[in-house]
Amino acid sequence: MRFFIRMARLGAGQVVCLPEQTAVEAQPVACMSDNNHGLLAVDKQGNRVLFLNPDTFAVERELNAFPLRPHELLMLTPWRKACVPIYGDGVHGDNPHSGHKVAVIDLATRDISGFINLSSLRAPHSGQLGRDGKVYLCCEKSAVVAVIDPVSERVEKRIPIPLHNAHRLTLSPSGRKLFTDNEEDATITVVDLC
Repeated sequence: MRFFIRMARLGAGQVVCLPEQTAVEAQPVACMSDNNHGLLAVDKQGNRVLFLNPDTFAVERELNAFPLRPHELLMLTPWRKACVPIYGDGVHGDNPHSGHKVAVIDLATRDISGFINLSSLRAPHSGQLGRDGKVYLCCEKSAVVAVIDPVSERVEKRIPIPLHNAHRLTLSPSGRKLFTDNEEDATITVVDLC
């Protein structure tokens, strides 16, 4: 079987095929060590995170000590780490055992440095780094966007949103507005952050 891997370093719309059985999402890693670059990929079905060689796509290191299931990837290059939300064992709209943690990957050591416990916030999904240096993370089943300090690795704030199952989020370039994609009813929620 073959699968497709999305890679930000190739440019918009470009896709690379690799000979494997599972789908992964990848982002470039430019700070794994002083002179080392690569790709970091989340294998949702295989319940693992992979460090890939950017030229050959060979797996250089595999991390597999995750609760079910690592689901997205947010690079935090200023802090030499990445966040991997632990979504749960289900899929969007059917996730009975929702996760409540975010794995923190140390890019220099290529290892799991710990987990951020979101407590009552369930099904963490997509996230983005804001202009304020905070991580904004959708928590689908809780109808909340968690605001996380990437240095202390603690939830600083919860932003309620009107609908459950907000699947993705993005921030405006100014950092003044947050948008969530609500797949269940095909709407977008706009939150004024000022």
